[in-house]
Amino acid sequence: MNISSEGRIAISSLVPISPSLTSKIIKTDDFAPPDVPVQATQAELDAQVRRQNAEPVKAVFRINGEVVAAMQSYGTTFFSNAIALPDEGALSVDSVEAALRKRYGSALQVESYPGGNGPTFGMIFAEVYGGKGHLVNTQA
Repeated sequence: MNISSEGRIAISSLVPISPSLTSKIIKTDDFAPPDVPVQATQAELDAQVRRQNAEPVKAVFRINGEVVAAMQSYGTTFFSNAIALPDEGALSVDSVEAALRKRYGSALQVESYPGGNGPTFGMIFAEVYGGKGHLVNTQA
């Protein structure tokens, strides 16, 4: 990637979107953007963060002992900056493991926790970033 002294990315360094991605874009004539939610109170935001942090993980993926991904019980996956997302549609423990195994081979360790018996998402997040669990509120 070529970046100018002004911090701009050179057009020649941009990569075109692959046809496989553009075929998945659906454009409808009757699209209406969703209603913008009312700004949440601090108490509501704090409760949301507590719920996110308390969610159990069903799998943790480590490379040489360091967490690079974790999958929550309802399927949301957290990836650290150390890896790229798999090129697959729906993410599952198997698809994430396959993508990471392809890239890292035997350095990958997978910890599975069926039935919510493992660490919480907040615990994993804290392990990766330090401190106590703290997810960012993504509400607009």
